[in-house]
This record gives sequence, C-alpha cells and structure tokens, in this order.
Amino acid sequence: MTLISVEHILYAPVPYKGYSIRAKSKGANVDSFKSAFKDWMIPFDQSMITRDFLEKVLIVTKERFYLARVFQAPGLDELKRSGVVSHIADVPTDLVQKNNFAITSVDSSMKEFIKNEGIPTGEIKPLKTPLTPKGDIETEIVRRTLPKDSARRILEATTQKKFKVFIIYEGRERDLLSYGLARMVSAVSPYEFIVASENIKRDVLFLHEGALIIGKKLPIWARIKGWTIINLRKSERSESNKSIDVIMKEIYGGDSGQY
Repeated sequence: MTLISVEHILYAPVPYKGYSIRAKSKGANVDSFKSAFKDWMIPFDQSMITRDFLEKVLIVTKERFYLARVFQAPGLDELKRSGVVSHIADVPTDLVQKNNFAITSVDSSMKEFIKNEGIPTGEIKPLKTPLTPKGDIETEIVRRTLPKDSARRILEATTQKKFKVFIIYEGRERDLLSYGLARMVSAVSPYEFIVASENIKRDVLFLHEGALIIGKKLPIWARIKGWTIINLRKSERSESNKSIDVIMKEIYGGDSGQY
C-alpha cells in the first residue's frame, strides 16, 4: 500500500499564549494556511461549540484543498481549560483531481491522528494517508443526491466571481456530499471558494471569491439577493410525484399528464 504524507497544523489554545499555531508538521507552510483561511482560523461562534461539536470546512484554491475539522478539546491552556481546536490539512488539488484521491481519506487520517496523539504541541509528523483512488465515492453521492438540472445550476453559478450557493440538504451524508461538490466545482470554477455549513459566520463568507454552503435550513443571511438556492427536499418531492404519475399510468392507462 502506497502512503502519502499530508502536511497539517493545529490551531488551538497554547499555555500562557492564547490561540495560536499549537502544532505543525515540518513541511507545513503556516503562511499558506493563514492566507487560505484569511486569518479566520476559527470561523464559528464559539458559544455554540460544545463538547460534541464537530464541523468540517473546506477552502479550495487553484493549487490546494484545505480541510479543517473544528471541535472542542479539554485541558488546553495553563489552567487546563477546554478550547476550540482547528485541525487543518493541506492536500494538493492535482492529487485530488488527477489521482481521483478521496478527501474523505484525509478526513479519516485526521480523525485517527487526534485519537492516537491527542492535541500535541510543537512539531508533529505528517499525516500518513493511503494513496487509493476512492474519489468515486464522493462523486457517487453527488450523482445520487443532486438532480442534473440542479448540478448545472451550481456549475453555472460557480463560474461567476463572488458566487454564493446554498444547498438545503437534510440527509446524513453531508460531509461526503460536501467533498463531492468541492471536487465538482473545483474542476470548473477558476475561483478560490469556501465549502461550509450554515453554522459558519456570515462575515467569513465575504472574504472568499465564492461560497458553497450545505445546510439543513436556510438562514436569514442567505435569503438576500445574490444567493443561488438549491432545495434538495423540493427535488425529492418532485421526483416522487413523477413516480406516482408513472404508476397511475400503468394502472389506468392514458396520458400520465392528466393525473
């Protein structure tokens, strides 16, 4: 099995220093991480980040995919208080696109690292991730979940600078859908963009050239002019109605449009 090294950093409380880069792998370019996240290393309202909180954010540039896992951890500062951790990995775009490399593989490696190492300080080893072509699982979730006309609307919207797309999705595979959409959009959009949930701070969205948000409900800030809204609940209802029409035609005959 071929393993690749993925550089990563931990942004979290540091004893007697406060929030800072707590740990990094030797080859990690800290400035590139900060540039990608626009100095918003914790782009969430900390009052909502509880012990069970876990959010994943992608920043996609022409050269890199930056995957952040944001969560709370105990005993981080000099008083052993809990704090918010942003664990961020750096994956070359070419690796994702040309090798069909799955972003979810990096996600799994990050989870395993924290499980084994906790929240260390100082220099850490790069993530060791199997180089296996599993990107199809991220493409498949898009194919299963997103109607073709919705996919076209998203791609057309994301070719515009400062695009803002909100996808209403209540399913359980949000992370996988996010990774699949990021792959799809990065293949056509020339812009750097953020992929996040509705929990993101609104101010963060406007720091990037595009925003792709996947959430369960439409927040007030996404109801203003300029957002492309894709309601997957509505699409699912529409597809269900079509199935009923087909069944009615099979039972009663005639033109399905009359039912």
